[in-house]
Amino acid sequence: MKAYRELSKEELLSLKERLDRDFEVAKGKGLKLDMSRGSLPWPSWIWEWIFLMSSTQRAI
Repeated sequence: MKAYRELSKEELLSLKERLDRDFEVAKGKGLKLDMSRGSLPWPSWIWEWIFLMSSTQRAI
C-alpha cells in the first residue's frame, strides 16, 4: 500500500469509506476491547520489585 501522502483525494475517500464500514462491523460484534488492568504500579511497587530482584540475585 502506498503512503497516505501519495494517495489521491479519491483514493483517500475510498479508503476512509472502507475503514468506516470495517469499524461499524467491528462495533456490531459488541466486543469489549478495554484491556487496561488498572493503574500503573509506579513508583511504590516498582521499588519493591527492584529490591526483590536484587536480593534474589545475591542469593543465587
